[in-house]
Amino acid sequence: MEFIIVSGISGAGKTSALHAMEDIGFYCVDNIPPALLSTFYELCDKSADERMKRVAVVLDIRVGNFYEEFSAAAAKLKKDNYMYKILFLDANNDVLVRRFRATRRKHPLCPDTSIYTINEAVNLERELLMKLKESADYLIDSSYLSTGQLKERISTLFLDNDISALAVTCMSFGFKYGVPTEADLMFDVRCLPNPFYIEDLKYIKTTVGCALDANGDPFRFSNIDVFSFSIKKLTNISEPTIDCDGQYVTITCETVGADIYYRFNEVGV
Repeated sequence: MEFIIVSGISGAGKTSALHAMEDIGFYCVDNIPPALLSTFYELCDKSADERMKRVAVVLDIRVGNFYEEFSAAAAKLKKDNYMYKILFLDANNDVLVRRFRATRRKHPLCPDTSIYTINEAVNLERELLMKLKESADYLIDSSYLSTGQLKERISTLFLDNDISALAVTCMSFGFKYGVPTEADLMFDVRCLPNPFYIEDLKYIKTTVGCALDANGDPFRFSNIDVFSFSIKKLTNISEPTIDCDGQYVTITCETVGADIYYRFNEVGV
């Protein structure tokens, strides 16, 4: 079982990291009490559900006496031969202060701003988490990372080789019904011949699937290869940016004409 403990300085991106890990197949729990860590590990380890075999939990300063409680929990995990790794997120003080000001959220160590300034609270938190940071297996400085870049870093660390972090959906639509709100890439394929005006294809329904020619091979228009090559070239250029910005992309094709036209163009893409 893969068990990752996510911790770090408040405002460094633990929640964003947890969302990224959930997108690549981890079962995630935020702000679990350290005293329950060993029990939760045992429940996941004994579960028959495969989704519970990759687990990420967030532990941070929001728990009172955090380091003492975490040290006791980590010692119990080690005693029970439970294997785990620690991911620690950090950022420089200027960035953290700016993030707290932007979100208007209070630092966990200063619910009353008369006790500490944000900068003082961050420095105190650094002292409390110093030993945990030194024992971390993975360290990410998010000072100059966007949310998309942080997701990419998480995917690089924890994504299995046989699983893709990017889900691709292809769909057809007609302009008269409006542009799909979920479209990321949109192509107008009305430059291709309309199968409605091809006698052999006119009455084929989409439930049949891809139409076949006289030789039993998938039917292809004469200019589909050039069009497909152009789409592939564009998507290859766009892919790195799309993959960095999110976990899914929707490719849409605008079509008109018979029912089979939608099937042709969607299969072509």
